[in-house]
Amino acid sequence: MIKKFGNFLFKSNFKWLLLAISVIVFLALIAISYSKYVSGLNSTINLNIRKPQYIVAFYPETKEEGNEITQLFTYGEAQNLRTNTFTKTGNIFGGWNTEVDGSGTSYADGQEVINLTSTDGEIIELYAQWTEGETAITYCYGGGYFNGTEY
Repeated sequence: MIKKFGNFLFKSNFKWLLLAISVIVFLALIAISYSKYVSGLNSTINLNIRKPQYIVAFYPETKEEGNEITQLFTYGEAQNLRTNTFTKTGNIFGGWNTEVDGSGTSYADGQEVINLTSTDGEIIELYAQWTEGETAITYCYGGGYFNGTEY
């Protein structure tokens, strides 16, 4: 049986109306659940980013494997170069240089440095610079000793 109400027809059976309402409620619940899920994605993400690190290798004079001493540096952080512990008979230590012959960049013993490189894992090589030491000879009138020998 069909009843007319204005231009809209109603069936006495409300099955279609209940189905439509059920679909609308179902879609509304999905929309609410989705909005809660999306708002949960706006959380803060903490990234643990490590600054680049590099190594400075100190050599007593020439680059030979096994004769270097290394020091770890972190980009962006000032740090002192290690102080020299190498020795060379008859010579005086004069600092560090990026070239064996002293033609590169020079650094003082224990100098504070920062950002020698920005490349992670790079090795910066520094070579000890030496100057010949002075030998003092003292003459004693009437004799004396030099290196254990009497004169």
